[in-house]
Amino acid sequence: MKIRFYIPLINYFVLTMLLVVLFGLSSAYAATPQIKNLEMKIWPEYDQPDTLIIYVGELSEETELPARLTFLLPNYVEDLHAIAYAQEGQLFRVPADEVDLKPDNQYLSLTFSVPSRTFQFEYYDSHILSKDGDQRELDYSFHAPMDTAQVNFEIQQPKQAANFLITPSAKQGLTGSDGFVYHQLEQTDMKQDDTFTINATYNRATNQPSVQASQPANNAPAPAPAVPAESVSPTVTTPTNQTNMMGYILIVGGLILLVGSGGYWYWSRQQPIGSGKGRRRSQQPAQSAGFCHQCGTSLHAGAKFCHNCGTPRRA
Repeated sequence: MKIRFYIPLINYFVLTMLLVVLFGLSSAYAATPQIKNLEMKIWPEYDQPDTLIIYVGELSEETELPARLTFLLPNYVEDLHAIAYAQEGQLFRVPADEVDLKPDNQYLSLTFSVPSRTFQFEYYDSHILSKDGDQRELDYSFHAPMDTAQVNFEIQQPKQAANFLITPSAKQGLTGSDGFVYHQLEQTDMKQDDTFTINATYNRATNQPSVQASQPANNAPAPAPAVPAESVSPTVTTPTNQTNMMGYILIVGGLILLVGSGGYWYWSRQQPIGSGKGRRRSQQPAQSAGFCHQCGTSLHAGAKFCHNCGTPRRA
């Protein structure tokens, strides 16, 4: 006896929705930005008593453009300067109304979009440099914003600084064309939320920023930055992350569909499945054509003998 199985229409719907959810999940993960190379410039006492922090990054070739980038900064940062992207060798400032800066637990979340693979922004950190007379100590902690293949840390030695020591040990300092000494550290294959800490100590007898201390006697102004500074102050809003929220929704939806599909499959397996002929016979019972005069059994239409006792049918 052949048994014919069938898939109800609802199963097609569940399978289709499951495929849509899985495709959405794969697209969301594929679209997650990744950084190919990140230059972290740490310049204490450069043009202000605080420490200038500069991010210069290049996104990976797999990152889809335009890309929405999010960085977690110290929650005490009051504003940012020169949030920009590079195109055809020139820097263009990201409009202030396209920058989202808001508290996020113990951090300050900075989010902005870039149409190209190269981006840059900077801010002043007023907490990481401590001063005690001539003694200086810099304690900087880097928080990887996303998966990053390579991070190059550049620590600028202030002018008139002595006994400059860095932990972990950096490469031998090199003097740049601007007269500053730069110390280099490198980290590779950093994952999102990885951290890296740098400590530097030195002596400096003046509180005058390096730019002012290095100006010639005629007080010529220092060169203007490539991107004019434009501050962006944080706005107090409810912290959200649309990308993560969409991922959570897709994951929950996929789990619901999986559980529902599995439950329906289990329920359908418990139902008796007969042959097609059996179902047709149960829906169309045989018609009676009289009764046997010997045993009283209902006779089949056209039968000449009783199928129960064999008695000939009366005409």
